[in-house]
Amino acid sequence: MEDSLYACRHALNANCPSLYYLFKEDNVWLASEPLSPNDGWVTFPEHSIIRFNRSGVIEDYSL
Repeated sequence: MEDSLYACRHALNANCPSLYYLFKEDNVWLASEPLSPNDGWVTFPEHSIIRFNRSGVIEDYSL
């Protein structure tokens, strides 16, 4: 069975804090802000849960 990582971007009664992801060297990196300007960081959609594996985004759920 393949390992998965889940991440969520959501807030109640407020703006969602930012959340970004990047695939680099067979790993997924998560950060509240891009750690570098040119690496291809992708912003999470607001009010969502995303499931990752080493090959990419597997599922994206809207809350």
